[in-house]
Amino acid sequence: MPSLTRFGYYAGAIMLLLVVSVMVFAPRTATEFAIQFERRMASLEEHRLEAAGFTIPYLETGEGPTLVLLHGFTANKDNFTRIARYLNRDFHLIIPDLPGFGEASAPRDAEYDASAQIPRLIAFLDALNLEAPVHLGGSSMGGFLAARLALAAPERVASLWLLAPGGLEGDTTSAIWQTYEETGRNPLLPQTVADYEQTMEAVFHEPPSVPWFVRDTLAERTVARHDHYARILKQLRADVPLNGQVGAINTPTLLVWGMQDRVLHPSGAEAWTRTHADTRFVAMEGVGHLPMLEAPERTAEAFKQFYSDRFATEEVAAHPTASASD
Repeated sequence: MPSLTRFGYYAGAIMLLLVVSVMVFAPRTATEFAIQFERRMASLEEHRLEAAGFTIPYLETGEGPTLVLLHGFTANKDNFTRIARYLNRDFHLIIPDLPGFGEASAPRDAEYDASAQIPRLIAFLDALNLEAPVHLGGSSMGGFLAARLALAAPERVASLWLLAPGGLEGDTTSAIWQTYEETGRNPLLPQTVADYEQTMEAVFHEPPSVPWFVRDTLAERTVARHDHYARILKQLRADVPLNGQVGAINTPTLLVWGMQDRVLHPSGAEAWTRTHADTRFVAMEGVGHLPMLEAPERTAEAFKQFYSDRFATEEVAAHPTASASD
C-alpha cells in the first residue's frame, strides 16, 4: 500500500492533470471558472431583470450609496469585476450588460445609439426600484451613455464617473480612429482570433495578466459578433458628439483618462473640462484606455477620494444624528 505522502503526490498530479486538460480541451469551461472566481473575489452575484423588452443581466455587491457602472463597446459587465473588489466595502455596486452586449438581449435589427439606449437604461433603473439618485460610472461608450443619461434625466444621477468617455472630440484624433476613417479597419473589431492580439495592444498600455485560454475564448466571442458590433459602431459614430452638450450637464463629475490611451486621445478631456466647471480631472500616467482593468486599485481610489471630498460632508449634514451615534 502506498504511503500517505505518495498518495498525496498522486492526488496532486491527478488534479493538475485535470486542470490542464480542462484548459486545453475545454477552454470555454475553464474561462467560465476563471470569471466566476474573479466575481467571487469581489463578492459579486449575478441577477437578471426585464426592462424595455430586453433581458438585462447584472452583477451586484456591496452596501452604501448605489454606484451603477456601464461598460464600453464590445465589452460586458465583467470589465468592472476586478475593480469591484476595491469598491464593494463603500458602495452598492450594480453592473449591467448593456442591451446588445454581453449576455443581454441583442436583437440584430434593434438600434443601439444613445437615443435608443437611454430609455432602456432609465427602464433598468426603474426596475431596480432605487429610491435615490445613483452615482453613475462608465467606460468609453459607457461613459458616453452615462453623460447622455445625466443630460436626459439629471434627477436620476447624483454624480458622473467618466473613464475615457466616448463622444468627446479633442484637438487630436487617435491613430486608431484615423485609420478607421481612412480604411474602415479597426483593431476593436477583430475578424480572426489572431487579430485579437492587436485589440489587446490597442486598449492597454501594459496588458494585465490574462490566462491564454481566457484570452482565446474572449477573442472567439468577439470575432463571432463582428458583424453585429460593426453595425453598432456605425450607429454610435453617427451619434451627436458630447462637445456641444457638456455645458448643459450640471452633474458633479470625476473624469479619468489614461495618458497612454490609444483608442480615444486624452485631448478629449479638455473638451469636457472647458465647459463643465464641476469636474475633477485625473490624468493617469502609464495607463491605456481601460483604467479599471489596467490599474483597478488606483482607479478605485480616485473615485473614493472624489466621493469623500464631494459628498461625504453633504451626507453628514443630512444625517447629523446618525453620524453622532456612530
